[in-house]
Amino acid sequence: FSGAVLKMGEGSFGKVFHYKTSDTNEDVAVKFMRRTEAWRELHILKKIRVFDPDENCLVRVLDHFEYKSTMCLLFEKLDQTLSSFAASKKMPFEVCKLRPVAQQLMVALKALKSIGVVHCDIKLNNIMLVDQQSSPYKVKLIDFGLARKKSDLTCQSQIQVLGYRAPEVVFGCPMDEGVDMWSVGCVLASLYRGKHFYLRTCQPPDSILETGKESYEDESDLEEFKSLLKQMLNVDPTKRITPEEALNHNFITMSHLSSRTDDLYVTAAQQFMSVCQPTTSVETDAHKTDGKTVCGQKIKLSPTSTSKQDSAVPPVKKTTKKKTFDRFLAGKSYSSAKDNIDKVPHKVVDKTKHTTSKDFSTLSRGVQKIPLPTSTCLGLHHELEQSIFSNWCVLVAQGTL
Repeated sequence: FSGAVLKMGEGSFGKVFHYKTSDTNEDVAVKFMRRTEAWRELHILKKIRVFDPDENCLVRVLDHFEYKSTMCLLFEKLDQTLSSFAASKKMPFEVCKLRPVAQQLMVALKALKSIGVVHCDIKLNNIMLVDQQSSPYKVKLIDFGLARKKSDLTCQSQIQVLGYRAPEVVFGCPMDEGVDMWSVGCVLASLYRGKHFYLRTCQPPDSILETGKESYEDESDLEEFKSLLKQMLNVDPTKRITPEEALNHNFITMSHLSSRTDDLYVTAAQQFMSVCQPTTSVETDAHKTDGKTVCGQKIKLSPTSTSKQDSAVPPVKKTTKKKTFDRFLAGKSYSSAKDNIDKVPHKVVDKTKHTTSKDFSTLSRGVQKIPLPTSTCLGLHHELEQSIFSNWCVLVAQGTL
C-alpha cells in the first residue's frame, strides 16, 4: 500500500481506511479487526464469494491477510453510505428513487437466503452507494461483522441495533432471515420520511403537525410503496414478505405503471431502475404483458408503445398533495451523527424481560390491548397502522412507554 488516504468508518469490531495499492494505484477499503472477531466475518465472506458481487448487490471481497495481531480484510472502494448521502441530501427521498434501492436490497437478501446467511446488521450505514455520479442509486450491502448462519440464530442472539431491530429479536422469540427484511423496511421508511422510523419520543409537537410544506408524489406509486412497506414491517415474522415475493411486488416490477408509456414520471422511474442488474437468477420478479417484460430492471417501453395489461390499471392521478412535517421531517432530516440511533451497542434488552417459552404470536396478542398511537405520530400515512403497531410493540417491550 502507498499509505492510508483517510479513515472511512469505524464500527463495533474494527476500523476501515481508504488505501491505494502501490503497484496498481487501485483504491481499496481495508478493514482492520481483532483476530478473534475477524474469523467469523471471514467465514461468512468466504460463503458469499460464490456470488457475483455486482449482480447480487454485495460488496466485493478482494483479499485478507494478517498484520501483527490484526486481521486485514480488503474490499472494493465504494462511494458513500446511504446515511451520509441522506444527510447531505437534507430532504426525504421520493418513492421513484427508493425503488432501485429496494430492488437491489431484495436481490441481496435473496442471495443471502439461498445460502442460509442472515446479515443481522442492516442499517443506513451498512448500505453504500457504488458511485452516485456515474450510477445513481446503485447500492451494495456491506459489513458482515454480525452476520451468521440462519441455523446459528437463537432466541438469545444479540443482533441488530435499536433503530432497525425486529420485534422477534426484542421479545426473544425464534428468528430467521425475516429480521433482515424488517431492517430493510426500516431503512426504506427512514429514507422516505427523512428521519429514523421511530425515535426516543414518539409524538411531535402539534405546531409541527399543523404546519408543513406541500410535496408531490405519484398517487398509484405511493400506494404500492406503502403496500410493500406494510408487508415488510409485519409484526408477525411468519407473515412478513420474503425477498422473492418482494421482487414480484408491483412497486418493484412497476406493473401498475406499464400502461402510462408517455408519462414523464414513468420515464424517469425507468431511468432510475436502469442501475438494477437484470439477472437470470431471479425468474419470478417479472410480469409478462403481451410478450413484454414489465419489470423494474427489465422494462423498456417506448413512448409510442401500445401494450396494455389484461388487468385493470388503477385510476391515474398524476400527482397528489401530501402534507409533510416541514421541520420535523425535512428541516431536521438526518441530523447526521447527528442521529445516535446507529451507535446503540449491539445489545438486546435485559434477558429477564425476554420471553423464550411463548410463541411470538401469543405474545403479540397480549400487547394488542395497549392503546396505539395515531398514525401521524410516526409521520406516515394511516395505511401504515400495522407497521406502526409493530414499532409500538417494540417500544412497549423496551419499557420506554
